[in-house]
Amino acid sequence: MKHLLYCSLLLLLTACTSVKQMTLLQGSTDQTQQPVYPEVVIESGDELHIAIQALSQEAAAPFNTATNVYVVDSNGQIELPNLGIFSMQGLTLNQVQETIAAKLQENLQKVFVTVSFHNASIVILGEVNNPQRLGVTKPISIFEAIGAVNGLTTNARINAVEVLRNQNGQVTKYRLDLSSSDVFQSPCYYLVKGDVVNVRPLHAVSSNK
Repeated sequence: MKHLLYCSLLLLLTACTSVKQMTLLQGSTDQTQQPVYPEVVIESGDELHIAIQALSQEAAAPFNTATNVYVVDSNGQIELPNLGIFSMQGLTLNQVQETIAAKLQENLQKVFVTVSFHNASIVILGEVNNPQRLGVTKPISIFEAIGAVNGLTTNARINAVEVLRNQNGQVTKYRLDLSSSDVFQSPCYYLVKGDVVNVRPLHAVSSNK
């Protein structure tokens, strides 16, 4: 059943692509380990959307702004109204939520804090039906990204999809084979902010008329 669900999803994402060329996830996925969800860290320049709720919304109002969007400054910090300065550099979204919630519990009851990226995006180029920059608030899987750009073209090379990832100022190139269940174990199965995906062509397109 698990295998059939995966195949159904992938066939939906690649409905515009030749079945012969698009044999995705060959073999059983029953023994495949679950992909590891990445914990993306916050960096200077990131925009964060931070919303604070509590049992009493009136009591929570002084801790929110009109947009609830904050830019992490060059020191890796943000300033929240009536709470002060918080260091964001190197923390995950979950860690920020826990830190802010712990501070709020000094004044509020039943606090609920949500933190997400506001300006984050990934870029998908090459043999997809709608190449574009996708806004993301959290990591998404490669198949979710393909679905968001209306699937692959009939000229997509599914066993050599490239992902460029900037890690600490150094760009690393990864290759994904979408025809193999090994893709679930790739560090790029989940795409994170700043990733660039390039779906290479199966056949070069000649510019000669």
